[in-house]
Amino acid sequence: TSRYVNEAGSSAGINYVEYDEGIYIGYRYYETRGFEEGGTWYDENVVYPFGYGLSYTTFEWDVKFRTKTLTEDGDVVVDVTVTNTGDVAGKDVVQLYYSAPYTEGEIEKSQVVLGGYEKTDLIQPGMSDTVTITMSVRTMASYDYNDANANGTEGYELDDGEYTIYVGKNSHVWADEDAASKVYTLDDEVYYETDEVTGTKVENQFDYMSDYFDENAESTFAGHSKVMSRADFEGTFPQPPTTEEATLTTEEVDACTYKTATPEYDEGQPWYTDEMPQQAEETQSKISATRMVGVPFDDPRWDTFMNQLSLEDMRDLIVSGYFWTIEIPEIDLPQSITPDGPTGFVQGSGSNWVGNTCFYASPIVMASTWNKELAREMGECVGEEGIWGGEQGVQGGYNGWYAPGNNIHRSPFSGRNWEYYSEDPYLSGAMGTQVVIGAQSKGVYTYVKHFALNDQETNRDTNGLVTWADEQTFREIYLKPFQMIVEEGGTNAIMSSFNRIGTTWAGGSFALLTEVLRMEWGFEGMVISDYNLSIPYMHPDQMIRAGGDLNLSQDYKPSASVSGDGKTDEVQLAALKLATKNILYTVANSNAMNGMGEGVVWVTTMAKWKVALICVNVGLVVLAAVWGFFDIRRKLKKVKAQNQNENA
Repeated sequence: TSRYVNEAGSSAGINYVEYDEGIYIGYRYYETRGFEEGGTWYDENVVYPFGYGLSYTTFEWDVKFRTKTLTEDGDVVVDVTVTNTGDVAGKDVVQLYYSAPYTEGEIEKSQVVLGGYEKTDLIQPGMSDTVTITMSVRTMASYDYNDANANGTEGYELDDGEYTIYVGKNSHVWADEDAASKVYTLDDEVYYETDEVTGTKVENQFDYMSDYFDENAESTFAGHSKVMSRADFEGTFPQPPTTEEATLTTEEVDACTYKTATPEYDEGQPWYTDEMPQQAEETQSKISATRMVGVPFDDPRWDTFMNQLSLEDMRDLIVSGYFWTIEIPEIDLPQSITPDGPTGFVQGSGSNWVGNTCFYASPIVMASTWNKELAREMGECVGEEGIWGGEQGVQGGYNGWYAPGNNIHRSPFSGRNWEYYSEDPYLSGAMGTQVVIGAQSKGVYTYVKHFALNDQETNRDTNGLVTWADEQTFREIYLKPFQMIVEEGGTNAIMSSFNRIGTTWAGGSFALLTEVLRMEWGFEGMVISDYNLSIPYMHPDQMIRAGGDLNLSQDYKPSASVSGDGKTDEVQLAALKLATKNILYTVANSNAMNGMGEGVVWVTTMAKWKVALICVNVGLVVLAAVWGFFDIRRKLKKVKAQNQNENA
C-alpha cells in the first residue's frame, strides 16, 4: 500500500494498493518458485504446503484416471478409492492439481493449481470409500489479456503442450513421489470465446487497470508499476515505491474525483437512453408483489408491474438499505430484514433485531475442513434461523444475509481474513457456493461480499482505496470465487466494496457490475453497496448507472438527484426503475413473502425423528378423540335403552 502525494509534495489524500505479485500469491508463489529455483529453496521457505492436514488414522489410495484424452469441452475424471488402514474411523481429502505448459515471457502460469477436490465419507477401519473428482478442461485455461503468446487472441486460452494432472494430499504434488499423476498432450491451442455457462462473449473489461503495469501503454497511469514474473522472480519481486513513483499529476488526482452525473456526462455512456420510461404519479395497487413470486426476471409481467410504481417510492427504496429493504404497502411488498454475517445472523441495525441466533465457525475454519457438505448444512441452518427469526420475535424472520465473505487471503495480514475462506479461489468458491445453496434453499438471499479486490481495512473508505491489478490476476484469482457462486450457487444478491477498481469505485463500476457480473456471468438480483455514511465518492447516482441497486445507508444526504426534488431525466428514471426491479425481484423470491401468496412459499424442515414424534403424538390424540367419541356414544345409547325399559 502506498500513500500518494500531489505535484506540490503535499498529501493528495489518495491511497493505492498495487497487486504487483500478480497471480503468484500463497502456494502458487512458493510452489512455482520452488520448482524454478530447485535445490533447497522450497524446504527453506515452506513448512506446511497448502492443503496439508493430519488425521487420527492412516489411508491408502487407489487412483484411476478415467479420462483418456483432453478435449476442449470435456472433463478430467479421476476415481480414487480410499481405504482406512488405521485403527479408528476417519475422513480423508483427495486433492486434484493441474500443471499447464509454461513458456518464458508468455502467459504467466503457476506450477500447480488446485482444480478440484472431494472429501470422503466417514470410513471405518479396514473399509473403503470411492470418490470421483471431475474437473472441466476449461478450468485449466489462463486469461491472456494482452496476447502474451502472440496467437492473435485475448481471453481464456489453453496453450498446446503437456498438461500434468496430479492427485495428492497437498499442493506440493509436483515434487511428491507418492502423488499419482498422468500427463496429457494437447496438440492445438484452444481459445474459449464465450462464457461456459451463459454463452456470452468474454472480452477485456479492465484494460485501464492492466495499463498500470505496462510502461508502453498509452494511458494516464501507464507504467506506474510492474507485475512479478515467473521468468525472473528475483528481478521482478515487488518493491516499495520511490518518492518519484509516489507522486501523482493533477490529471491523475482528477481521475480519482467523482464526476456528478449530468445529461452531458450520460450521453454516449453504455447506460444512456433518450426514451422516457413509464411511471405512475402515485404507486398503484393493481398488481400485488405476491403475484410476482417465481416470475422469471425477463418475463414481460415485470414491465407491467414496474409501471405502477411512483418515482418517490423507487427513490426511497434505493437509498434506504440499512439492514433492510423498506416496505411498499400499496403493492403488498413487506419490509425484508437483512442482518450482517458471515458467521450467522450476528448483527442488525440500531433496532437490535438480532438475538439468540447461532454463531457458526468462521469461514477460514470452515474452509479448513474442505467439507462442502458441511458448508451446505451450515447455510441451511442459517436459512432455518432466517425463517424462525431471533428472540426479538421479528415478524417474518430474517430474509437476507450479508454473507458469505468471499475475498482472497492475499496476505496473512489482510484485513478481513477471518471473514473469507482461503488463499485459493477454487476452494473459496466451492465452499461459498455450498453455503449460498443451503441458505437460499430456505429463502434467505445472500449478499456475497465484498465485490471485489477488498483485502485491506486501513484507508479503504477514506477516499476509496485505489486498487490496481492486471486483468489476468483479477479474473483468475480475485473474481473466480464470485463467478463460481453466481454461476454454480445461483446467488441473487451481491455486496460491492468500499475500494476502487483502478480509479473507479467498485460499487459504481459498470465494467464490474454490469459487463462482468450481469452480462457475462448472468447474475439476476440486486447489488448493495458497502456501508455508506454519506461518503462523497460512493454516490447512488453512479451506483444505479453502473448496475448497483441498493444503498446501504439509513439516511444518505448528498443523493439529491436520487432522493431529492424529483427532477429526473430519461437516464435517471431508467436507472431507478432497473435498480428497483432488481431489488423487488430478489425480495419477491425470498422468505419475506412466506405465507403472503397462494400457499406457503418457504417451509421449515426439521429432524425426521421430530417429525415422526409429532405424527405419533397427533395420531394418539386423534385415536383418543375417536375412542372417546364412540365410548360416549355407547354410554349414551346404554342410558337411553335403560330409560326406555323403565318407561315401558
